Amino acid sequence: MKLHRAAAVLLLLVALMAWLGFRHLIAPWPLAPAKLNIFIITIDSLRPGHLSAYGYGRPTSPNLERLAREGVRFDRVINQASWTNAALISMWTSRYPSVHGVEGRSDSFPAGALSPLHLLRNAGYATPGISYLTQTPNYANLGFQPTRERDPLAWLDAHPQRPFFLWLHLTGPHLPYDPKPASLARFDPDGRIVGGANPAVLKTLRQEVIIKRGTLRLGEAERRAIAALYDAEVLEEDAEIGRYLEGLRARGLEDSTLVIVGADHGEELGDHGHVGHASTSLAGTLYQEVIQVPLIMRLPGVLPRGARVPHLVEGVDLMPTLFDLLRLPPLPWRAGRSLLPLLFDRRPAWEHLAFAETTPCGFQCPEGDQPRLRMLQSPRWKYIQTARGQVIEREELYDLEADAQETRDLAARQPQVRAQFAARLQVIRAANEEQRHGLLPPPGAVPPAEDGGGVVVLAPKPGEVLTFAATGGRIVVRLGGEPGSRYRIQYDIGEETYRVRGELHLEGGEHIYGPFSPALWLRFLLYNPWRFRVAREGSSHWSAWISFRLAS
Repeated sequence: MKLHRAAAVLLLLVALMAWLGFRHLIAPWPLAPAKLNIFIITIDSLRPGHLSAYGYGRPTSPNLERLAREGVRFDRVINQASWTNAALISMWTSRYPSVHGVEGRSDSFPAGALSPLHLLRNAGYATPGISYLTQTPNYANLGFQPTRERDPLAWLDAHPQRPFFLWLHLTGPHLPYDPKPASLARFDPDGRIVGGANPAVLKTLRQEVIIKRGTLRLGEAERRAIAALYDAEVLEEDAEIGRYLEGLRARGLEDSTLVIVGADHGEELGDHGHVGHASTSLAGTLYQEVIQVPLIMRLPGVLPRGARVPHLVEGVDLMPTLFDLLRLPPLPWRAGRSLLPLLFDRRPAWEHLAFAETTPCGFQCPEGDQPRLRMLQSPRWKYIQTARGQVIEREELYDLEADAQETRDLAARQPQVRAQFAARLQVIRAANEEQRHGLLPPPGAVPPAEDGGGVVVLAPKPGEVLTFAATGGRIVVRLGGEPGSRYRIQYDIGEETYRVRGELHLEGGEHIYGPFSPALWLRFLLYNPWRFRVAREGSSHWSAWISFRLAS
């Protein structure tokens, strides 16, 4: 009798723990190191179909192949947007773009709202903003901490004590496709592939960041050249990843660091008659080539070696997975769910629909109302809806099992399937709108600004020309004032298509952006001239506008 009573008490305690949200204490997977580090590398415009780590016939990614052999490869990952910042912020927040609010270049995560990075910092993690992206308004208020270091290995050497959440974003495969000659020779040794393409098309591909949809005529020769150029860019970024993996090993961090390699979005390489993605084509899509991304994870002794996961998953699943692995309480909100059951449950109960949404031109969209593309995908079916407000302008439906390239729109032929997905999408839209209202801080949470003094800008000087050689690929903003002063910087960069405007909030009198790679520096030249003005936080007195230029 006493034995039965003890068993009943034990069952009651287990049930109570689950009810209180402590399932992470008894999860059926190996215990991660007590001070587990997290190192995430995302690669811009990277599609898994061009990675040898995913079975591609060309040797584009030897370091990722090794990482996949030592860890887990996810084969069907859908990210939440077809442009960089909306997709990545969905990964960092486990919220869809219409919930976290970053749907254009001037949008930010709301001040006062809680993000997973805030919770990681409360748990003792450093969250340095070493990626150049964290210096833009889209990443404000997420919880990334300002730091001078821009190279992750340099940051590790300067901060050896605390566990870290370290994120680096690499840009190689993004337009323009202009790899080093030695890299290109790996895939076009005699130059005939690239040499056989239209010279005007090649010049555009190798020089332009923005190529409007419909402006290129692509034949088979151009598609082969695009593939060679793109593959060479991928190879160069894979070499960078190898450098960071070796850096972790040399510092004794390999076994205590979860390494994750993924991407923000994919890239169209002539699949539907164009190249690029939403921000570069100005007519974005949600086809597989731009929203399906690679995802590889390695944690020695915890995650299985050489595992492949065929299930349909999303970018918003990343943060719930990390919190599960760290044995932290589950996120109080989440669009995604932990991926660990897919690795450790023999028969995981996993029925999942993937959702994505985008504006047509991503980061390049001007202010104002824009149509939205929204996508809902099951393992077999994919439904795409284009709408402006509540007015549906277009519906598409594809059978991915029979038509992986999405060339046959079945919306008219399969009205019942189309209607089922449209109804489900409407439910998701309503839920996103409700969650968005719950995310915003209450009125008055941000204190109103008060007048204060002006600011002296010491560098860059008005009219100054900054070259890569003279600056080492860095842009230094130096302000006159006390070391702990806080500032607002408004910037207005570039002209016409390449114009970007926004605001930064900074602390301290000196801010170093970079070092940037030579290739990225050359892309910045497209955004000349660079203009900014500064005010103290809480002041309406602005400095004069400072204008400077970048040169090669």
